[in-house]
Amino acid sequence: MYHGRFKKSHYEAGFNWGKLLYNNGKIISNNHTFKIPNERKQFAKECLPIYEKYYPEILEEIKGLAMGQNSSYEDFYTFLLSMYCFEFNNHCTCIAVKDKNNILFGRNSDFLVSLEKLYMNCLYNLDNVYAFNEIQQYL
Repeated sequence: MYHGRFKKSHYEAGFNWGKLLYNNGKIISNNHTFKIPNERKQFAKECLPIYEKYYPEILEEIKGLAMGQNSSYEDFYTFLLSMYCFEFNNHCTCIAVKDKNNILFGRNSDFLVSLEKLYMNCLYNLDNVYAFNEIQQYL
């Protein structure tokens, strides 16, 4: 399994990852699951104020990812913020908890089993975020 390491600011981490993928011919928006119907756009747009209030850093990371992929920020936040609400019947779980100093995000993505060999573990050491192995003690 690949262990992606994300450092610096949220924007830089997103941009560097998006650019690395792009430079290696991995264009996220070309994926068959990257569908942006109007219903998802509206849903994601209504989610933005919640993310802006509780987790604005992830929006910066999504902006960086979109820029690194030479794509639209709106398309990327629409895809990512609505992923678990509009995709096929996948039974995935996603939870985020934040206190004054820490953010803990956990996700179980049980879909697209055919891509299992491409999955990766993300190790974050960004501004205001503990590295993965520091977070594990709370899981």
